[in-house]
Amino acid sequence: YIHQEDYAEKLRPRTEEELRAIQEEEEREVADATAKHETAGMIAAEALEVLLQRCRPGASVAALCEQGDALVADGLRKMFPDKAWMLDRQVNASDFSTKFSGGDRVRVKANQLEVQEGEIGIGFP
Repeated sequence: YIHQEDYAEKLRPRTEEELRAIQEEEEREVADATAKHETAGMIAAEALEVLLQRCRPGASVAALCEQGDALVADGLRKMFPDKAWMLDRQVNASDFSTKFSGGDRVRVKANQLEVQEGEIGIGFP
């Protein structure tokens, strides 16, 4: 339900000054969101670099996942301390799905490591 006064306020013509202020606020919000995404991307890239060094034939996939989660969580806690409480939420196995269901029994196989010059990656058949 929308109150008629609220709707009328949204529809009223804006002055140039109001439009400029609205545009500046939107630009600030976009810049803030972009900066946060860039920071999160850097944290993820740093975690991936560490994990790729640990990813060897015979390594436990579950252990690598746990290490990756810990690296990302630590990075996020440092960059966004005011949001750290979100990282402490208990995650249930039913909250997500994954193709790895073998727990600690699943190991990295030599043919799953596909690192080519100039890129990083892990391939899964």
